[in-house]
Amino acid sequence: MPKDKDNADIDALAAALAPILSAPCDRAIRLTGGDPGEVIVTIHPYGIEVQVFTVEWRDPGHPVVVGEPFAALLVSNYPDTSALLDAARKAIADARAKRLETYRLCEHCGRMKPPEWMHDDRTCQGCAERDFGVVY
Repeated sequence: MPKDKDNADIDALAAALAPILSAPCDRAIRLTGGDPGEVIVTIHPYGIEVQVFTVEWRDPGHPVVVGEPFAALLVSNYPDTSALLDAARKAIADARAKRLETYRLCEHCGRMKPPEWMHDDRTCQGCAERDFGVVY
């Protein structure tokens, strides 16, 4: 796939940056799917890790993405790459479904929102600001 001026060659960047990092350098690639996030997939030389996207509010105004471990797929447990990818596809679909189950309906705007965007069990942060004067 050709690279254009707006997209970096991730492999080339990793190869260039690895020598300046302290050893050992984990050559993992982390992918986050969805907006808001749904699933985090980390590809390691030894396998694939699938996490459910979650957010923790460690203090006001500072959300931290924390993946909830969902599946660890080791290359050594599969006969070939195709079998590993099939298992990864299923794990990603199941992790996404688990994440979407956490979404809640805002009773004010009628939209489904992830839990980190909710002010309480019934009101999203946007409606809390607009309708009730809450300041975040």
